[in-house]
Amino acid sequence: MRSGSAPFVSAVAKSNKSRPAFRWYNARSFVPRGVEDPATGSAAGACGAYLAAHKKLPAATFVIEQGIEVHHASRIEVSVETEDGKPKVVRVGGQSVPIIHGQLRLP
Repeated sequence: MRSGSAPFVSAVAKSNKSRPAFRWYNARSFVPRGVEDPATGSAAGACGAYLAAHKKLPAATFVIEQGIEVHHASRIEVSVETEDGKPKVVRVGGQSVPIIHGQLRLP
């Protein structure tokens, strides 16, 4: 591995919280240089598809909490529709709070 580079690492574990309509998971996601992402929607969607494909989906809709350890708590709602036991449609949603604004100019 080159100096200054690191693999993307994401981990999800069942939470001790549960509510009637949802199941709850806690997640942590690290990107290169040790930075932790407080909300990773793309990983949440992939997690839902993985759980559905392996018959471990806790409910059609569940919640992933992330970012608590870095003081930017997020709650990502994941919905998975299956067909013949395989994920067909995955939806990821939640609310966001902008923490930075900027512009990108391309040549």
